[in-house]
This record gives sequence, structure tokens and C-alpha cells, in this order.
Amino acid sequence: GEDVNIVIKGPSSLSNRINISLKAIYNGKIYSSQTAKINIKYFQEVSVLNRPLSKGDLLKEENISLQYTDVTNSLGKIPYKITDFIGMKARKRLRIGSNINSFDFEQPTAVEKGSYNRIIVVNGDIVMRLGKARALKNGKVGEIIPFINPINKQETLHAKIIKTNLAV
Repeated sequence: GEDVNIVIKGPSSLSNRINISLKAIYNGKIYSSQTAKINIKYFQEVSVLNRPLSKGDLLKEENISLQYTDVTNSLGKIPYKITDFIGMKARKRLRIGSNINSFDFEQPTAVEKGSYNRIIVVNGDIVMRLGKARALKNGKVGEIIPFINPINKQETLHAKIIKTNLAV
């Protein structure tokens, strides 16, 4: 029935495995002192898949559920804004209950090699819209890829993809 203090000394930032020092102290006297290795598991409410996704499937809002789960091995990979991942493509096959993280998803291809696309050319106050510019390689939003100039087929234009089939 006596009070026993347990003093835990460990690193300032926890990892998933730490050593702690335990001491049983009564009336200022140490009765027992021991070092123990403990495994720590981190749990938090995260977005998980509520249905499996195949490689290449697009993530939809209805594929996501919130679940209180072990994120020990996912630290640093869990997105802050899950809405940023809606519409992204699965890099590999993912099972039900998988945590949604940045390593499992990528931007889908917005421009396919050989497809005809619109390009907007801006030079100061002059804006020119070109249709039927053929892509010379696949590209994702934000990437700069080459296109065949529809006005002069001998010329290659490089443009940044801003959305599906549209580049600047």
C-alpha cells in the first residue's frame, strides 16, 4: 500500500524502441533499480482504404475511411491533407486497411505520348492558343514535356502541363 515512484529516463525524442531506467524509491531510499527495453507503438486516427486498389487505380473519396490504427512504421509518410491524394494513382496493389501515404500514390498521367493537346503560348501581352499539338512523351501535371508544333511540324515546343490535355 505504499507509494512507489517510477522514474523514466529516455531520449528526448522517442523512437519505436527505447531503453528506460526504472527505480523503486521509498523514503528516499532506492530499493530496486532496473533498465528495461521497451517497444513503443504509435496510434492515431488516419485515413485508410476501405476497399483494395490495384496498381494504377485512382483514389476516390469513397475509398477512404478514418480508423484509429498503428502508425509506428508510417511516421513521416502520412499526408496532412488527405484531399490532396484524391485522384492520385496507386503505385502498387494496396489492401483494405492500408494507411494512405505519400509513397503509395503518384500523380496520374495527364498527357499521353502521341495524343493531341492544346498549348497556350504566352509572350508578354500576346497569348496564342494552339490546338492539335502532339505530345512526344507521357507527362504528369507540373512536368515540362516536348510537343510537335502544329503550325510548323519541324519544330518542337516544350510546355508545362497544367491539366489533362492542356499545357502552357
